[in-house]
Amino acid sequence: MNQKKIKPIELASYIGIQGLAFALDNIIFFSVLALGLTGSLVVALGVARTISSIFAFLMHAQFTFPQKKKRGLKAQLTSFYAMILVHFFFTALCLQLLTQIGWSPLFAKIIIDILGALLVYLAMKFVTFLPADWAS
Repeated sequence: MNQKKIKPIELASYIGIQGLAFALDNIIFFSVLALGLTGSLVVALGVARTISSIFAFLMHAQFTFPQKKKRGLKAQLTSFYAMILVHFFFTALCLQLLTQIGWSPLFAKIIIDILGALLVYLAMKFVTFLPADWAS
């Protein structure tokens, strides 16, 4: 299997799953804020991103990047959550900055998430779900 090639079916699966994760993330994010569970955008983002990232990891491992010879689950989860953590801090920083200059949280979050989607795809394909036999 040529891991370096971007396959149309893989990209379609990624977009579909990320669309669902994006919807889940936003539903949770705005629900946490609307229910008054926190007034902090960063806490709401953290709760939403934790839940939606678990969903995304499980779905991408099963449908987007299925492999016969997988790296260990620990290695996959470590690289996945390292990427999610970097993405989270980037998103939180941008969200705080954009809302402070007057952008609505909804618009800011949507723009930030769309821009981050390509980087997340590349990180998942070439780091997180790299096959165990890729280097051989």
